[in-house]
Amino acid sequence: MQAPAKERYDWLLGRCAAKDAVRMLIQERFGQQLCAADVEIASDASGRLSVEGAWKQRLGVNPVVELANSGIAGAVAALNAADLAGIDLAARGLTYLSRCAILTLVNPESVRTSIDLPRDLHRRLHEAAARKGCSARQLILRGIEQAVEESTPKRPRRRLNLDKPIVPSTGKPFDLTNEQIYDLIDFP
Repeated sequence: MQAPAKERYDWLLGRCAAKDAVRMLIQERFGQQLCAADVEIASDASGRLSVEGAWKQRLGVNPVVELANSGIAGAVAALNAADLAGIDLAARGLTYLSRCAILTLVNPESVRTSIDLPRDLHRRLHEAAARKGCSARQLILRGIEQAVEESTPKRPRRRLNLDKPIVPSTGKPFDLTNEQIYDLIDFP
């Protein structure tokens, strides 16, 4: 692709959003988890996007996808083109969600990652989020921020320097050994 870096970057973010939208759609409708590499987003000579992958034949589906081009990468996927009819992603502020289509956004200022959680921990995470009135994502982000903050080295406290006296002497200096000090103090 011969284009300025910004256009290539936007193109890539749009394809990532499209792949995620398709993966979420297939997960929700069929319970099948696809990897991003399983979903290929191609375009024909007219620029119309198509979704490709070996899983299409196995599931008997031909999903459709549309990209939003309004400054943030977003895509919406549906099982048939009729479900996308009349959806204007830019007009809706990229917040469209329905039972027929799945919208996904890619924020260029963040990194998407995934982790495997034990089922019990996942359940407890969502319960804790519900009790705190926030999303599981917000709870995870708070935990990560707290762990990162705790691991950053704190500036060491200045050590007390005992080489110089804390309170300067006003009298005549004297030099006593430990034996001489013990002789001056009466011990019981």
